[in-house]
Amino acid sequence: MADYRREYDLSPDAVAVLDLPEFLWLLRGLSPSARFMKAWRDAPRNVYTDADIAAVHDN
Repeated sequence: MADYRREYDLSPDAVAVLDLPEFLWLLRGLSPSARFMKAWRDAPRNVYTDADIAAVHDN
């Protein structure tokens, strides 16, 4: 949430009430150096095996 606070001046409470389209729209606008943006990019979208789960946990 620090990225949202820094880049959009949103409090955690303000982020909590965003609906999904609003959240994703703001997510797209985060700078490439934002920690949350990097984690979002690096997160796998499909996890099927124990090895997939372990890989997510290790990151």
